[in-house]
Amino acid sequence: MQQFRYIFLVAVMVALAACQSNQEVEDRLVAAFGETMFNAGATAHGQGGLLSQSGNLAKWESPVTVAVVEGDTPENVAATMEILSELAGLSGLELEWAERGADGIKLEIHFSDKREFVINGNQLTTCYARTGDAPDGRLSSAGIYIGVTGEGEWRTSCLTHELLHALGWRGHTHRIRSAISYAHGESELTKWDRLMMRALYDPRLPPGISKADAIPIVRAIFHEIIEE
Repeated sequence: MQQFRYIFLVAVMVALAACQSNQEVEDRLVAAFGETMFNAGATAHGQGGLLSQSGNLAKWESPVTVAVVEGDTPENVAATMEILSELAGLSGLELEWAERGADGIKLEIHFSDKREFVINGNQLTTCYARTGDAPDGRLSSAGIYIGVTGEGEWRTSCLTHELLHALGWRGHTHRIRSAISYAHGESELTKWDRLMMRALYDPRLPPGISKADAIPIVRAIFHEIIEE
C-alpha cells in the first residue's frame, strides 16, 4: 500500500510539472504574440505609416495575389513559393500567383541587384519589408526587398523573416526561438512560428482588434493548440 501511494504521488507530481510547463509555454507564447503583432516599429521594417501608429492587429484577407516582380529567376521564384505556401497553409490564406507586370498584384517580391538598402533614414540592411497603410487592420499591399547577397540559406532567412513581417508580424520578439528574431539566427520557420501564424489568422481575431481585446482570445487559442 505504501509503495502504491508513493507511485501515485510521483504520478501526480509529474502531471503537475507537465501542467506547469504547459502554462509557462502558454505565457511565453502570449507575451511573444503581443510583442510581435502589436509592437509596430519604423515604417520601412514590415509596417506602413498609419498602421505603425494604430496599435491594432493587422492581417490579410483572401485572396492575396503574389508575384516576384524583380529578379524572377527559377530559383528565386521556387524559394518564394515554398515559404509562402507553407505560411498560407498555416494561416488559411488563399494565394494567387501572378507573373510580373500583371494587374492586381498585392504582395510584391523584389530580388534586387543592390548589396544593401538604406531604410528608416540612415539604417543599412540587406533585406526589408514594407506594408501599405491599413488603419482598419486589413493589409492590402506589401513589398519585400532582398539584396544581391540573398542566395542559398541567406535568401531563405531573409525571405522567411520579411514574409512574416509582410503577413502581419509587425515587430520582433526574442522570447521564443523564431525566424522573426534577429538574435536567434533561425533561417527557417520554427515550431513556435507555426503556432504564432495559426493564432494570428484564427478567425476569432478580426483585423483591427485592439491588443487589450485580443490577448484573452490569443491565450485561449494557444491553450487549445497546446492541448492538441
